[in-house]
Amino acid sequence: MILLPLLSLPLAFTPPITDLSPRKVPSTQHDDPTVTLTNCEYPITLTGKYDGSFNQDLYLGVPYAQPPIGSKRFRTPEPYVYTEDLQVTEHAPACLQVPNTTADGIYGMSEDLVVYIHGGSFIEGTASIYNASWLVARSQEIDKPVITVVANFRLGVIGFGYGSGFAENNAANLALRDNIAALRWVGEHIEAFGGDPQKVTVLGGSLGAVAISLLYLNPEFDLFRSAIMSSGAQNSPPMGPTDSTWEDSYQRLLEITNCTLPDHAETAFECLRCLPAEVLLEAQFALQADPRWSTSFIFAPSIDGDLIPKSPFELLEEGRFAKIPFIAGNVKDEGTYFTSPQVNSSSLFAVLNAIEPVDPAEMLLEKLVKVYTDNPALGSPFDTANETFGLDPRFKQSAAIFGDVAFQGPRRHFLRSASRYGLEDIWTYQFEQISPDRPAYLGVSHATDVPYFFGRARPGVGDPHYLQFNYTEEDHELSNAIMDYWINFIYYTDPNSPSGKPLPEWPRYDSSDSGRNMLKLKYGDIGVITDDYREENMDVIYRNYRQFNYKRDVNVDLL
Repeated sequence: MILLPLLSLPLAFTPPITDLSPRKVPSTQHDDPTVTLTNCEYPITLTGKYDGSFNQDLYLGVPYAQPPIGSKRFRTPEPYVYTEDLQVTEHAPACLQVPNTTADGIYGMSEDLVVYIHGGSFIEGTASIYNASWLVARSQEIDKPVITVVANFRLGVIGFGYGSGFAENNAANLALRDNIAALRWVGEHIEAFGGDPQKVTVLGGSLGAVAISLLYLNPEFDLFRSAIMSSGAQNSPPMGPTDSTWEDSYQRLLEITNCTLPDHAETAFECLRCLPAEVLLEAQFALQADPRWSTSFIFAPSIDGDLIPKSPFELLEEGRFAKIPFIAGNVKDEGTYFTSPQVNSSSLFAVLNAIEPVDPAEMLLEKLVKVYTDNPALGSPFDTANETFGLDPRFKQSAAIFGDVAFQGPRRHFLRSASRYGLEDIWTYQFEQISPDRPAYLGVSHATDVPYFFGRARPGVGDPHYLQFNYTEEDHELSNAIMDYWINFIYYTDPNSPSGKPLPEWPRYDSSDSGRNMLKLKYGDIGVITDDYREENMDVIYRNYRQFNYKRDVNVDLL
C-alpha cells in the first residue's frame, strides 16, 4: 500500500521553562499544546502533543499545501485551505518516495527559527527521520531557544522530472516549488507559534543544501535571512535543460507505463498524470535499475527557464544570485560513499561518463587523471597515506574526483562568486570527524555530519537512519560545539557569539589569497585552515564546467 499524505511540516516548539535540560515527564501531566492560525478565512486551532522527555511542544504533520494527487499531480503546489480545526500529533507518512506536502514537524518556541530541508539524492527521504528535539534542547540549554521546522516535499519523478513532457507542462523542479511553498507558509503562520518571519534560517544537507543554493539563483529571493548548507551547492548535480537532457529516459518512462500512445488520455503526459501512484513509482524504480541510468541524475533539478533560467555556473559568474549570508561546508571525503568499491582502471572513465549527461571529452578525462593520480597517498579517504583498504588504488582516485566535481568544487565556486560580488557574511567549514560504525575505506564520508548538528552523536542515542550508534563523549562534545555555532548563526547571522561559552573564532571567508578561511570541525582540533587544497585539480573542473555540468544540446569544446 502506498500512502500519499499532504505536503506537511513537523513543527516543534519549546514551552517556556526554568529547567532547560531534557527531562522525563509523563505527557499525561501536561495539557496538549494548541495554537490558533489567524491568517485564514476564520481562526483555525491546531492541537499538537507534548513531549515530556524534552519538555517540548510538537506539532506534527501540519499541512502547508494541497495533496498533489489526481489532477494536481505534476502541478505547482496550491496553498492548503484550512476548513476545520486539526489534530497534528503524528508525522505524515513518508510519501510515495515522491512527495509529502506537510510541514512534517515543528519543534521549539522562540522568535528565531530554522527550517530544515532534508537530503536523499533527489529520490528519497522524509522529515520524520530528522528529529530536531536534541537541537532544540541544546538551544534551551544555552539560553538561545529556537523553533525548528522540518519540511516534506515531492521527490523522484514527481518532484524532479526531466524530459520534454515535463518542460511542456511546466512540471520541472516541483520539489523546489514545494520548498518555496513551505517557506511561504512559515512566513504567513509562524507568528502563531511565537516565531518571527523575518528571522528564518534554512538548513539543509546534500539534496537539501542543493535545493537551498538553487533558491539563491533568484536575486530577489527574501523568504529567509540566512542559510546553512552542508554537502551541496548549485552545481553539485550535473544539470541541463529540462526538455532535452535526459529525453531518452523520459521516452523509456512512457514506454514502461504504456503512455507512449495512450488511448485513455489526450497526451502522453496526461497519461502519466492519471496513472495509479504505485504504477508510476514502479516505473521510476525500473529506470533507476536500468544500467543506462543507474548512476545518473535522471531525477534532479534542471534548467527550466524559470526557477533556474540558465546554467547555475554562469549565473554565479554573472553575480545573478541573492546576497543572503550563508555557511557552506563539506565533509572531508565526500566522494567515497558514491564510489563503487569495485572500481578499477578499466571502469574509471565509464563511471564518470555515466554520471554526466554528456560524456566528457577523452582528452579532458586524461587531463583529469593526471592531476588526480592513482597514487593512494593522494586519494580519498584523504590523509590515509598508501593504505588502499584492500581495494584497487583507483577507488581512492575515483572518490577524490567525484568528491571534488560534485561537492568541494561547487561549494568553493559559490563562495568565491559570493565574495567577488560583495557578500561579506559568508563562512565555510570542513567536517573531519571519523564517525562510528562506518567501514574504514569510507573515511569521513558524505552526510556523516548530520547526526552531529542534530545532536544525536552522543552515547546511548545514535542515529538509526544513518546506522551510527557507538558515539563517544568526544563525539558528543563536538556535536555540542557544532550546534552552538549553528544556533549562534540562527540568532546573530554570525556563528561567533558575542556572549556565552566561547568557541574557537570562526573568521569570515573571502576570495583573497589571505582570506580563504575554513573552520576544521574535529574533536580536540577545531581551528582555522586554508581553503586552497587541491587547487590545481579543481581548476581543471572550473575551466571545463560545461563538460562536467551540462548541456546535452550544445557543442562543447575544451576551454
